[in-house]
Amino acid sequence: MIDDLDKDQLYSEFCDIKCLYDNLNKKNIKLRDQVKSFISSKRINFSASKSSHHSVVCDDDDSDKEEVISSSKNQDEDLIRSDKLWAYQLNINPN
Repeated sequence: MIDDLDKDQLYSEFCDIKCLYDNLNKKNIKLRDQVKSFISSKRINFSASKSSHHSVVCDDDDSDKEEVISSSKNQDEDLIRSDKLWAYQLNINPN
């Protein structure tokens, strides 16, 4: 048994998480949309840099020459930056 365990606080946190989980299940929203909603509601200042969707290809024979290849414009835009995902996850359960 944990000596300094506050059972009331633990139960309160459990109820909060359960309520959040139930609400998310009822809404049936994609994780990407949940994260975007969270970010916009919290107005967290993440760096405004956007992924350029470019790849750099290096030739093994001549390392000075690099070729930039643009990714397809049709690439799936349902990407979530890892820092935004972690901010969302840590907000839900900061411990």
